[in-house]
Amino acid sequence: MSLATRPNADTATKVDVPAVPESRSSSMKAIRLGFFIIPPILALVAALRYFDLFTGISVPVLVALILATAVVSNIGYYLWPTGSRSHSFARSLVVGVGSTSCMYATGWGPVLLLGHLAGVAVNSTISGARASWSTLTLLPFMVLGGQLAIQTDLAPTFIDTPEVHGLAFLTLIATMSTIFFVGQNTANVEAKELGIRDSEERFRAIVQNASDILTVLNADGDIAYASPACGPMLGVTDDEIIGSRFMDLVHLEDREAVVDLFANAQRAEGQTVTGYLRISHVQGDWRWLEAIGTSQFNTEGVSGMVFSLRDVTEHKRLEEELIRLAFNDDLTGLPNRAWLMERLDQAVHRSRRHGTSTAILFVDLDGFKGVNDTLCHPGGDELLSLVADRIAGGLRAGDTVARRGGDEFAGL
Repeated sequence: MSLATRPNADTATKVDVPAVPESRSSSMKAIRLGFFIIPPILALVAALRYFDLFTGISVPVLVALILATAVVSNIGYYLWPTGSRSHSFARSLVVGVGSTSCMYATGWGPVLLLGHLAGVAVNSTISGARASWSTLTLLPFMVLGGQLAIQTDLAPTFIDTPEVHGLAFLTLIATMSTIFFVGQNTANVEAKELGIRDSEERFRAIVQNASDILTVLNADGDIAYASPACGPMLGVTDDEIIGSRFMDLVHLEDREAVVDLFANAQRAEGQTVTGYLRISHVQGDWRWLEAIGTSQFNTEGVSGMVFSLRDVTEHKRLEEELIRLAFNDDLTGLPNRAWLMERLDQAVHRSRRHGTSTAILFVDLDGFKGVNDTLCHPGGDELLSLVADRIAGGLRAGDTVARRGGDEFAGL
């Protein structure tokens, strides 16, 4: 089994755009992608020129126009490097105007409108779905400007008017529809990624700040992951405890129970098992922990035994104290009447089973009221403690000495 993946404890930085980070590195990536697109465009220009499918504009002038558009666009990525709405709009404007100018300079302006998808693709590396929405806003005005240039003979065209205007309208609808659906799909992906990221950050925050230790053990019983609660609970950091053998931390008397706990969890994949164990603290004492675990070896990204460890040391101490108070006399430390009756019942059953006898000795103190009256209650308490020690010292270790109440004692 592989080690469980350890969540990244670094705090994620909130950004304005959910899909991609706003940084200069994203701008550089977009610039490199932009320059990657230029060679195919120049190759297409050369092919069209070779087959006389170009207007009278000279190739050097057109190449210069394309390169100028590329340079100005890349400058825009430096000036507006983030994924904010305003920066995305500014980049789309610069790239769109340059691209539209190049398209209409070839004489095939409306036919080449789908080329705007390349600009959307480059811009989306920074702005995500916002690149599509800003291009959708600007594209009708760019096409309108290009068609006005054709109408006023400022831009050449291979297609006669008014057919070129009808073609421009149809191509505009097709291009905008394509950009819209691409943007819608991108927005849906961003929303899902944002939901996953929020869920991961929420889970990370819960784990990092939880008072319980969350651990993942691999198939060998080694700790593959431990949450930061190890510090306050066990006195060690999660980095220090990762890689340790879990069983080495467990009290010797509890190891057999832990083995059974692991076995029960593995027999029921995904089912919860609960147990109690003692784990050593760095200061040398032992902490009682409640272990709630599930086997997740078949879960991708976990591949281990997941345990939540809760410190119940104080609860255990309180429980032991309540048991002591329930069955022991607080003054003498001897078993009380309840414990005596339980032991007596056991002794009677044992005698019947083995055919033996059980004897019980009742003792009370004559004149004890006079002691309390003359020496007050502290003196009476001291006398009761001395009598308890005398009676206990006169019986065997396997016998039971109890205080029934007041000045009455019993020996079983």
